[in-house]
Amino acid sequence: MTPASFLVRQVYPYGGDSGFTDLNRWEWPGCAALFVLGIAASRHGWLTGVPDRLWRTSRTLTLAAVGAMAALMLTAGALDKVDNMFGGWGWLALGFAAIESILTVFGPVWLLAEARRHLDRPLRWAGPSVRRSAYGAFILQTAVLIGLAVALRPLPLPAEVKALIVVTGGVAASFALAWQLIGRVPGVARIL
Repeated sequence: MTPASFLVRQVYPYGGDSGFTDLNRWEWPGCAALFVLGIAASRHGWLTGVPDRLWRTSRTLTLAAVGAMAALMLTAGALDKVDNMFGGWGWLALGFAAIESILTVFGPVWLLAEARRHLDRPLRWAGPSVRRSAYGAFILQTAVLIGLAVALRPLPLPAEVKALIVVTGGVAASFALAWQLIGRVPGVARIL
């Protein structure tokens, strides 16, 4: 991922303009790496349990990469060359791509293992309809959150209030919409 990210960012610097499509092309190597990682996770059964050695290695590498990224950013700031991290042929851009690659690959593995270890328990307040609607809510959340944000835009409310409404209302609406689709639209239950 590091060489691919470094090379792509020669044309599309991190956070820069991706053309009229705005497809964040600077992130494509990371997206490809995560896609491949997802296939590996599925094939090796990591969704039911990440092996202990991989969990520990991922945790160590992720925490080291967070520290390295902080050091790189502080160094770039002290040199007044922060923009050089986001693209170009310098060592700052290569370091940024390398550290980001470690975070992109090992961070999700560590977080998956932590979630499996600490969050894999039934919630007393979440009945079968909530659990059954979770994946559908995940799929629908973007449309619901954006729709709610756009609907609240003309209202004369502080941004913090709107954000609270979008977060709480968006989650509830995503689950409610998923539950309705699963229960009332033929064939949706097989997909969601």
